[in-house]
Amino acid sequence: MCAWWPATNHDLGTAIAEKRFREDLYYRLSMVEIRTPRLADRKTDLASLERHLVARFAAQYGKEIRGLTEQARIRLSRHSWPGNVRELENVIGCAAMMTTSDMIDVQDLPAHLQTRAVSVRAPERDVLEDQERLLIMQALGNGRR
Repeated sequence: MCAWWPATNHDLGTAIAEKRFREDLYYRLSMVEIRTPRLADRKTDLASLERHLVARFAAQYGKEIRGLTEQARIRLSRHSWPGNVRELENVIGCAAMMTTSDMIDVQDLPAHLQTRAVSVRAPERDVLEDQERLLIMQALGNGRR
């Protein structure tokens, strides 16, 4: 078993070519290379990661948190996740700590996620779609508020 696992999100081949990383060190460390796609490129994994992290932090903080509201899930799905899964983990951990409800809502998220993210669509359309989705959920009896 290896005692130390180096990890990077940089292209070491390019770094070697640009003389920013030692080639001999690369060959010492590169026994196994695992490439994983960015979270932004696999948004379909977001819901299962959210469920897992909510359950983990709820247990850690001794809270009965059932999940995220629809609005919170929408907000997270629109984020670009430059920090990948570690950023998601920090966001859910923070929200789980801050919530006073059994559901994590937008106001429980870190401040940078509480404001509407920049969208390709017009902001008025986003607001309309969010409101429409909320009204449909309430009509179906699934509204949280």
